[in-house]
Amino acid sequence: TTEQRKDSMSVDYLPTSKDSIKFRALLFHYVDTDPWGTSLLLTKKTTTRPNQTSSLNWTRTISPTLVNEFQVTASRDQVYLAMADVTSFNRTTYGINYPYIYPDGKDRPNKLPAIDMTGFSTYTGSPYPSQSTGPIYTISNNITNIRGNHIFKAGFMFERSGQNDYDQINVNGVPGGTDNQNGRFVFTHTRTGGSGLALGNAALGLFDTYAEIGQRSFTPYRHHMVEWFVQDSWKVTSKLKLEYGIRHSIIQPYYSLWNNMTVFDPKYYDP
Repeated sequence: TTEQRKDSMSVDYLPTSKDSIKFRALLFHYVDTDPWGTSLLLTKKTTTRPNQTSSLNWTRTISPTLVNEFQVTASRDQVYLAMADVTSFNRTTYGINYPYIYPDGKDRPNKLPAIDMTGFSTYTGSPYPSQSTGPIYTISNNITNIRGNHIFKAGFMFERSGQNDYDQINVNGVPGGTDNQNGRFVFTHTRTGGSGLALGNAALGLFDTYAEIGQRSFTPYRHHMVEWFVQDSWKVTSKLKLEYGIRHSIIQPYYSLWNNMTVFDPKYYDP
């Protein structure tokens, strides 16, 4: 089931005949409940997204041929994914009690591990619970000037955005890896020294591979973007109009405020 509601607010103010000030706000309430949130329908997943957006715009008519528009915006994108704690989602219900490679920092210490067995449906256990919030702030200014048959426009925009990320390293499983913090077992028919059957190997505790994710890392990502443009709309004749201009964007790669992330830089690669 999905429940959502949008609350909006608008305020317009005209302090003078040449000025127009507008404030806009939007509150978005969203809750989605999936009663069968895992591949074998063992528990439910709830997704909550209480997002907010606001903007303040000031338009000033400097002269009949010159108009300036200034705007600031702020928004926050929030995502919370929760899994219900039920006995069917608990590994101790099935007598599973092996020790973890990374025992500290498990969000659900007894969540079922993922199982990939030849001849049977795969059970992932899911990468959840998790959460993230993304602040976005922008400031921009545009100016329009009419001169004869030309409409000149120029402007700039600055953006600071990011994400306070508490998701796992892998949200989707990769070959040899896992999307489950509590581990992933792979059983096949071809396991060396095995029984010749994946199910038999599982009964004997003979897995092909095992993968596990350690403690989540809360990472406050941030980045900046600067953009400017100039353009002209030239009405050459009543039947000919030319639009031309230039736009330049400088986009900074994401970084962490806590310096707790790594990236691959080809210039440092030494084969």
